[in-house]
Amino acid sequence: MVARLYNSDQMMEVPEQIEAAVIEAQTPFSLLIIDSLMSLWRSDYVGRGELAPRQQMLGKFLNKIKQFSERHNVAVVYTNLVSYFL
Repeated sequence: MVARLYNSDQMMEVPEQIEAAVIEAQTPFSLLIIDSLMSLWRSDYVGRGELAPRQQMLGKFLNKIKQFSERHNVAVVYTNLVSYFL
């Protein structure tokens, strides 16, 4: 399963969508990879004034992923945006 997301609202729906697909298809899997976890949150919540709401939403998302992982015995790997300036 591959999902291309365009905003953090879509990302918040992903844990339920994945779980529904797993239950419906009864297809077990053991690894969930989330690439560039913070990129959507950074683009939707810009600036220091948005830091607290961004952290709250990120925490809710990670909690959903953790619960999914524990229910279905799935390992989760996520990458974060890495950047540097030359």
